[in-house]
Amino acid sequence: MSDAYQRILLVTDGSPAARVAEQTAADFARQFDAEVIVADTMRVPGLVESWLDRTSTPTVQLLIKDKTEHLNSVAAQLKEQGVAAISTSLLRGRSSEQLTGEVIAKKCDLLIRYRKGVDSRRRGLFGTTAMNLLRFCPCPVLLVDEHHSVDASRVLACVDVADANEVNDEIMRHAIRIAAEAGVYVLSCWEMLNRAALYGYMEPEAYEQLLAHVEENHCKSFDELLARYDLDAGNPNVAMQRGLPRDLIPAFVSDHSIGLTVMSTVAPGSLGSRFLGTTIESVMPEIAGGLLAVKPQGFVSPIHLESDSGSGSFTMIT
Repeated sequence: MSDAYQRILLVTDGSPAARVAEQTAADFARQFDAEVIVADTMRVPGLVESWLDRTSTPTVQLLIKDKTEHLNSVAAQLKEQGVAAISTSLLRGRSSEQLTGEVIAKKCDLLIRYRKGVDSRRRGLFGTTAMNLLRFCPCPVLLVDEHHSVDASRVLACVDVADANEVNDEIMRHAIRIAAEAGVYVLSCWEMLNRAALYGYMEPEAYEQLLAHVEENHCKSFDELLARYDLDAGNPNVAMQRGLPRDLIPAFVSDHSIGLTVMSTVAPGSLGSRFLGTTIESVMPEIAGGLLAVKPQGFVSPIHLESDSGSGSFTMIT
């Protein structure tokens, strides 16, 4: 992984929710001297729309004109804010597939988007496109909250050292890269599996010994991770807490006014690249600010280019 983001795909649609994403992209582009591709998507009219509206072609052309003008307007605003390299891309088709395909075709190393579009029919704070991007997109996905700007001086790396895997290093590198001189917060949550059943079947003394052993192992693994980044458990920004991530992470984010939380989408041993991990799914609706979701090494997107042309059609591999 390079030391800086080089090409950012900014997804915008002109809605109020997209404004924070646009500003975040401008901030990141200036910080890392990155190129920005300003993108929007539009659905291809289906058979029903074509049958109901015989003038669908002019309607589509007007929509294309409107979206193109907005993309150019955002590009102009980015230029005024000091972003040097900017291009635009209007994609037609299913949003998550087209955006993932654009990331692959243009070799983007960061995608920035709002959490939920105004027309989303999915319940909750995250729309269907955002959820699919977390599942499909091979590069890190930064989802912003329209009510909270991304404060890059308060970045939280959420690591899980229960299993020895390289995804923690991905999380740490991205968090440190963004936080830069401000320093990074690090949180590791731990709990003993099947603790209730074990407590009921084990002698109290044996249970406490096992609990202490689990905590000791977790602490050792956490210290080893921190040492690789010149950190230690005595740092006031570092915490190892016992409990469930779905409870501890949102509380930590709130207590420390975290502006950006960095997590992994799926664990290396999960069922497949389409599935999100239970931790990120349970935590996402509860945290304010930005969420940067990174993929573990070896992740393969189910969306592939149909040709080697670098643009055009994409297909979902099932």
